[in-house]
Amino acid sequence: PALLNKFFGRETEVARVRDEFARRKTRMFTLSGSGGSGKTRLAIEAAALLAKPDFSDQALAFSRALASEQADADLAAGPRAVYFVSLADLRDGDLIVSAILEVLGLPHSKRFLSGVSLEARPVDRLCAALSTHRTLLVLDNFEHLASTGAQFVEMLLARVPELQILVTSQHRLNIPGEREMPVGTLPTPHENIVTPEDFPRNLTDKSSEKTRLTALLEYSSVQLFVDRAQAVAPDFQLTSHNADSVAEICRQLEGVPLAIELASARCNVFTPTQIAARLQGTSEKFATLTNIRRAATPRHASIHTAISWSYELLPLELARFWAQLSVFRGGFSFESAQAVCRESNAPHWLSQLRASSLVVVEEQGGTMRFRVPEMLREFVQDQLTPEQLEEIRHRHALHFEEKLFSSLRLLRTSQECEALSQAAFETDNARAALDWVKAEYSAAAAKKTKNRRKFGAAKHAEYSVLAARTSLALGTLLQRRGLHGEALSVLEAGLEVTSHEPVEPDLGVALLREHAGVLLDLLQWETASCSARKMLDLCRNNGNHVGVAAATNLIGLAAKGEEKWQQARQYFSDVLRQFEKLGDIPGIAIAHNNLGLIEYLDDDGDKILAQNYLQRGLELRHQLRDVRGVAEAEINLGALAQQVKEIEAARAHYEAALKIELQLRHTFGVGRAMCNLGEVAESRDEILRAYRCYISAHALFELSGVAYQKYSAIQSSRLAGAIENSDKLLTHARRLARSGALEDLVDWANEIEF
Repeated sequence: PALLNKFFGRETEVARVRDEFARRKTRMFTLSGSGGSGKTRLAIEAAALLAKPDFSDQALAFSRALASEQADADLAAGPRAVYFVSLADLRDGDLIVSAILEVLGLPHSKRFLSGVSLEARPVDRLCAALSTHRTLLVLDNFEHLASTGAQFVEMLLARVPELQILVTSQHRLNIPGEREMPVGTLPTPHENIVTPEDFPRNLTDKSSEKTRLTALLEYSSVQLFVDRAQAVAPDFQLTSHNADSVAEICRQLEGVPLAIELASARCNVFTPTQIAARLQGTSEKFATLTNIRRAATPRHASIHTAISWSYELLPLELARFWAQLSVFRGGFSFESAQAVCRESNAPHWLSQLRASSLVVVEEQGGTMRFRVPEMLREFVQDQLTPEQLEEIRHRHALHFEEKLFSSLRLLRTSQECEALSQAAFETDNARAALDWVKAEYSAAAAKKTKNRRKFGAAKHAEYSVLAARTSLALGTLLQRRGLHGEALSVLEAGLEVTSHEPVEPDLGVALLREHAGVLLDLLQWETASCSARKMLDLCRNNGNHVGVAAATNLIGLAAKGEEKWQQARQYFSDVLRQFEKLGDIPGIAIAHNNLGLIEYLDDDGDKILAQNYLQRGLELRHQLRDVRGVAEAEINLGALAQQVKEIEAARAHYEAALKIELQLRHTFGVGRAMCNLGEVAESRDEILRAYRCYISAHALFELSGVAYQKYSAIQSSRLAGAIENSDKLLTHARRLARSGALEDLVDWANEIEF
């Protein structure tokens, strides 16, 4: 087909296809991918290169430049003729022969080929025609004909030894010798590439603005959007005013070429900002992604139609399973799919969906995780009835509440690192589950009914408990990962539910304990103390002695934050006695740590006693294999050593804590250790290293939403004037922090040796 517009990206893919056929590495190659991924255009681009009259001469000249006689032979064996056959409109695999004969210019009968009788079957005439020279057949849109067509392709390759075939399909044909290349989406701009920190928005600074736009235009998805937008709006340009929106559109559409083309076609009536807004809602999204011009094929008239084509090709049970997977967010394991969808055959069906390019897969933490791309997810979710969707969401919420609590049980054990890592993978699912449960609880509370009989005898109380438990588990895990701002809002959602609906006392106590703990991390002493006192009253009323000691400890920490040293000392002494009476080793370790902190922080405190308390706390936490507790103790011992001018000892403690916090993927903990190491570096007059540590800590504190970012900002600002390109260094630290590459951030900050 004639190429009527520009082609962007895919250089590596085009080169591989050309190389496979030019060097005769394979005779059968399949480009697989979901609808709209650009398989057809990629095949046309690669085939067009092979079809150029001078291709063989160019290839031979290139091989001679490499001084390879074998390369000469390989390239000389490339195709001499290339034919493109569209199969999109065929509904019967038996018609493939006729379609190819039409493209070859051979009528179904009458045309006589040497050595072939007039009565020969069409397939025999086809094989005879293809045998006259080395040929590449491009068979486009094969997926709906695969059940019968795959056998035909295998037969054709067997009868015509010089034939090569390039297929585009949503899944491979599974014939001998077939090679496959999945066609992924186009690269999209990172979410933070157009942030103010990365590229200043001062319009008088022309060089920085040019750098910002140039960086965006390196992405083929942005190039495609701009080019297609200019086709309908000739004056369209990427500017400082629309760059954010264009980048956001490409991200929302996940780099799907068809979707980007359909969205950019709306630039004649909408600005990129308006288009990005319309893509937020499912119904508006699919309405926007509709071709307002004549489509090349009916399937590409809209993204909805393209996805419908894929959906309708699936067997009924597989389509139902795919629709149920729409409840997952941010990926899932096959075990979760099996449990939530109640389908024992989940691994096999996931394999089929992956083969059809309807789920994507990647390895995370040693586990294969699957994901339904967002546009596909929104489409298939609409295929479920409201009753089916509510049922699958209920099972999803129960499943992830259980998974989160399994992770909670491993905190402060030797398996905490692994538990937090696995929990991080499920955060998106947990958020989605919590949002649904809160909505169901609110709806049930408003109607004061049995939740509209959605799940039989399920009562309103079930949703209050499920919402509270999910809030507790998710909030706790977010706090342990250093995401304090989000943890606070999640925990407060659980407390809001329990304030209206009674739940079991232990659940209420746990929510208040975590809520107070997060508030302490956020330096909100008075509010934390209030929450801890509510916990204390609840524990006293229910005879929960461990809870009483824990609540008293939290009240003491609030007093410590307000520098009420004597009050805090009294609280912690009381806590130690209570935990010793109960024989609670973790509690005893916490009390020792906090008593050591008071002696260290109080100017009139006993520093030797502080050392003894903190060292004992560290020993107990090692005994308990409480890795997070060990990190906290190392930080405190480092601070004490720093106070008494034992700088090398302080550095050793901080680095020991940093190593653990990295293993835990604890954003706040890594930032805290980096900030402390910055203080050590500054005390040694290593100003550049100190500045890098401070800004690295600051970037992490910004992500965590903790009040410590004020301190790191002050520390880094003091040194910025003495550092060359300090703004660029801060920008780099923020990029590394946002990418989640904690090790890279730490390595970068520590490039300057002690």
